Amino acid sequence: MILYISEGSGKKEIKQFYNMFIYSAGCSIASGYGMDTTYTIELAKGFGSGWVNVSRPGAGNDWIFHQTIEYLNGNPKPDWAIIQWSSPNRRLHTDISGKEWYVTIQDHKNLYPKFEPMGSLHTLHYMYTLQELLNSRGINWIFWNYFPLDVSATKTRTWDKIEWGKFVNIDRAWIIHNGMAWDEFGHPNLKGIEWITHTLTEKMRKDTIYNPQYKTII
Repeated sequence: MILYISEGSGKKEIKQFYNMFIYSAGCSIASGYGMDTTYTIELAKGFGSGWVNVSRPGAGNDWIFHQTIEYLNGNPKPDWAIIQWSSPNRRLHTDISGKEWYVTIQDHKNLYPKFEPMGSLHTLHYMYTLQELLNSRGINWIFWNYFPLDVSATKTRTWDKIEWGKFVNIDRAWIIHNGMAWDEFGHPNLKGIEWITHTLTEKMRKDTIYNPQYKTII
């Protein structure tokens, strides 16, 4: 038995790792904002696994990308990486003192969020770079976009390099329309978390490449 420190929803606690380990990253959608659980926790219950949730409200895709790179380069290799990509217009800003500002179209917009087409182009590059790193290290992965990319991204050279078959379709508007969010911004309620967990579980069962024995414990 190995012990890992897991971080999610602003909490730190020790989880026991028995069968496998899940790495999760994202913004408030993944952090469980406003709720007492997250889809990462629920997935880990189904696997009987250890987990770490490197997510925070307001995070942009630059923050998610860099935090994931740092984690992968300094910790034991996870069996699964599940990345919830945030809104392409968000970005991390630091001032001369080193203070960090999480820039969105709602917060700190005077610091200028990423406008299109740059926001989606940068997000596409984060996706491509991270997919190649995860593949090279033999890590199973799932990406999902809760916020859509700009149509301009489809015309880039990188678009066709993305392994879209490893993405799941979890649409924010659909979640809201079907009563699976507790606010107008689409933060999942318990019903939404359960549906996201089910969607990810089915994808993991189908797409496991490395350590396929884990299919039997889902």
